[in-house]
Amino acid sequence: MGTRCVSPVQGGENGIAIFVLFCYYISILRKLTLYELFKGVIMSKFKIPERFNAVTATDVEKKLLSLIQREKPDRMICDFSETVYMSSAGLRVMLVVSKKMKAIDGESIFCGVHPEVFSIFKMAGFTHVLNIQQEDVEK
Repeated sequence: MGTRCVSPVQGGENGIAIFVLFCYYISILRKLTLYELFKGVIMSKFKIPERFNAVTATDVEKKLLSLIQREKPDRMICDFSETVYMSSAGLRVMLVVSKKMKAIDGESIFCGVHPEVFSIFKMAGFTHVLNIQQEDVEK
């Protein structure tokens, strides 16, 4: 789900103060910066399964592409924090997701990547092409 904030048209100083406070709380809940909220950044986060292989890749691809098409997020965060194995089928899905996000001028971030999975990305040469981060990214 995405969050967008629109500036208040009316309400004077009280309306603006309430609006800023509201956006601040949303930014804490959604883990967005205030700049991103005012800019209207829509983020989507998707948790990648523990074993990302030929069995699970088709389902993950369908869900991710549907999410991208439906929400058109500015930033797609794929959470690998629970993923301990990834096959070439998973690599292909991540490449497709990255290309789809670039097609809509969005950004894809692959975060929480365990060292074993990171080495697979690295061996495939994807660390130079994709935004892969070993720590969990919520920003």
